[in-house]
Amino acid sequence: MTQDDSTRPKRQRKAKQERFPLTLHPGGQWCKKVLGKIEYFGRDQDKALAEWLRVKDDLLAGRARRPNEPDKMSLADLCNLFLKSKAGAVETGYLRQRSWNDYKAECERMLRILGRNVAVDHLNESDFGTLRKSLAKGVNFKTLEGRIVRCRAVFRFGERRRLVAPVLHKMEDELRKPPKAAIDREKGDAIKVFEASEIRLLLANANPQMKSMIFLGINCGMGNEDIAQLTVDNLDLERGWLNKRRAKTGKSRRIPLWKETVDAIQAVLDSRNGEKSKAERLFMTKFGATFNANTKANPISSEFRKLRLSLGIDSSAKTFYTLRHSFKTIGENATGNNVGVDALMGHIDASVSGIYRQFITDERLLEITNAVRTWLFESDKPKAEPKRKPRGK
Repeated sequence: MTQDDSTRPKRQRKAKQERFPLTLHPGGQWCKKVLGKIEYFGRDQDKALAEWLRVKDDLLAGRARRPNEPDKMSLADLCNLFLKSKAGAVETGYLRQRSWNDYKAECERMLRILGRNVAVDHLNESDFGTLRKSLAKGVNFKTLEGRIVRCRAVFRFGERRRLVAPVLHKMEDELRKPPKAAIDREKGDAIKVFEASEIRLLLANANPQMKSMIFLGINCGMGNEDIAQLTVDNLDLERGWLNKRRAKTGKSRRIPLWKETVDAIQAVLDSRNGEKSKAERLFMTKFGATFNANTKANPISSEFRKLRLSLGIDSSAKTFYTLRHSFKTIGENATGNNVGVDALMGHIDASVSGIYRQFITDERLLEITNAVRTWLFESDKPKAEPKRKPRGK
């Protein structure tokens, strides 16, 4: 005795329906109702299924069926070739893994919106308008800008490789980046700089590992990714220096460490048990794994946020990376040595002077870090009243 469809478990009924998506019409053709309209695909079952799979992205998106041109490259094929090319750039060090992950996420998003099988040559201005509208849902202008830049990179790749017909001109109006003024307005009036008293409060309440990270953020202007990749071999604690290339730019950095920073790092090293290799990461999770700053939920940022909120520092603009903003702001204002600050932060100076400049002296680097240290520990402390001379003397 067979079960009626109405009495079958829901999962079984769903599986049965997904085996073949079309319905046989009384007139003899295979068909499917899409967006309130019945679409027909012929009398041959296999050919009807193939045609449905070919045009379903168009129909579900409300577009007319595109002509069957198998020589035209599909959006899925273009995305795969683009990601393969970028994977090669990661292997050779020209692109960070995190950037590749962002490209992959963008390709997957485009395929969901426009369809996997749609021919790139058949995309029109309306399609790119639909894409932009979908990309903008639930995100701010800055995030939208990044999404649009990555989407356009895929189509630029196809056009330059001559894999598709010229397509960039179709998106000039529909898939344009948000204007800079809109992005600036969205930032609001929040200033991304910590008060010295706030950093001292964070240091006083942080665990040894987070305390070291905070010191590296304000002493060295180091960001999450560089801190996550820092090894014991990058440190010369005896002389108080750190040598580390910035992961994002590949720029070499030589940074003087404060005594407080050295002591905090040494406390982390002393807390470990057993012999440690020089090549080992300086900071490890409580499970003994390395920090991965490339994940969407950045572990360093998450732990810092918990500490910050627990101390009543609830401004959303004051993230862990704000320590880097603070270092640059205070360092430049205190010394006027913008070139030295950029060198400590690992910025690339593409100017003619930057090309000719071979190094910056240790004295100039120390001038900057010492100025930031003075600001941190002494700037907002009440000054002692000057002693008055006794009258008549």
